[in-house]
Parts: sequence; C-alpha cells; structure tokens
Amino acid sequence: MKGRKLTAEEVEALQTKQARKAGTSRLVKQELFDTLVAEFEAGEYGEIALGVDEKKPTIKKNIVKAFERRGLKLDWRRGSATTLRFQVQA
Repeated sequence: MKGRKLTAEEVEALQTKQARKAGTSRLVKQELFDTLVAEFEAGEYGEIALGVDEKKPTIKKNIVKAFERRGLKLDWRRGSATTLRFQVQA
C-alpha cells in the first residue's frame, strides 16, 4: 500500500466538491418534503409511515421545516413508533 499527503489545492478541491454535493442533496431533500406537504391546508390531518432506516426526529424536523416554509404550523398527535400523525395549523 502506498499513501501520500494531499496538496493544499487538492484539499480545497475535495472540500468544495463535498460542500457542493451536500448542498445538492439538501435541496433534493427539501424539495421532497415540500412536495409531500403541498397538498395540506390548515385544519387537515396527516400521517407519515416511517421506513425502516428513517429516524423519527429527523423526519419530524424536516416536515416541520417544510410546513414553516408554507407559513403553517403543526400540532403533533400521538402515533406509534413507526408513524407520525399531525394536524396542520394556520
């Protein structure tokens, strides 16, 4: 096995590429959640079934942010370990 130290230019290029990639995936995720909440209006109820590899706090945070971008709030209802339930508030 052979190794070497990266030059400053190589490190900068790598960090720029990683930052660009992270920003792109973040935008894709944001668009996904925005699409998911687009059909909801104030007063309606919703439910999200979590996938095996999805974490409840992460999904909850992303849903809240998507509704906030639309100027709406959520009232969380009791769900199960794999289900998030909510009511949309104005």
